[in-house]
Amino acid sequence: LPLIRLGGLPFLFSLTFEIIGNAFRSTGLMRSIGAFWVFLGMTVVYVPFEIGWIRLAIGGPSVVADRSLFPFGRTERRYLLGVFLMACSVLVMVPPVLGLQYAIDTFDHNLQLETGLLFLWIFVAVVVCLVRLLIVFPAIATNTYRGLAGTWRQSSGYFERIAVLDSMVRLPWFVIVEIVARTAEPYSPFALRAWVITAQCLVFLFSQAAVSGMLALVYQHLTPE
Repeated sequence: LPLIRLGGLPFLFSLTFEIIGNAFRSTGLMRSIGAFWVFLGMTVVYVPFEIGWIRLAIGGPSVVADRSLFPFGRTERRYLLGVFLMACSVLVMVPPVLGLQYAIDTFDHNLQLETGLLFLWIFVAVVVCLVRLLIVFPAIATNTYRGLAGTWRQSSGYFERIAVLDSMVRLPWFVIVEIVARTAEPYSPFALRAWVITAQCLVFLFSQAAVSGMLALVYQHLTPE
């Protein structure tokens, strides 16, 4: 099956990261740092899978028939750079958040109103930009990326539909992960925690396949023949 061939190694890598991260978290040693490195590692190892899955959804099985188990070439590096840049874009909301916190601490109601409105405007702008630029990932994966301006024009008039589709695909998997995570605590038996970690990694694999497939189909629909 393509899911096993393309996602086998990323799943094993993510399972390893989760086990190591869980060991750090369960002992309380650098909990936040450990969680960050687990998330970072899983983001990196799933890049080849997402690219392969996008190509599979657009071009069919023949496109990925000769793809190696874990390629990481120029396309994968460009894809990873796009993921990091999109993640870093939310940092523009930090200044208004800090300003709002300062206004609350100093009981400055005028500053609270101003920084609150600024945060709202920036938040809306970031959400609109991120949603409309989501199809940049299928473009990079299929080596048809022609710049942010072209991607922005391509998604014109489709913001609401892309946002709804993305939410409908991501939200159920997020809920499932949370439900699975709540079945075990740090002091639970190792066998139970190992089962929960494995289940979470499987759910993450399926969620990445669902999101990548959705973006591939949206990009295919928006790309002229």
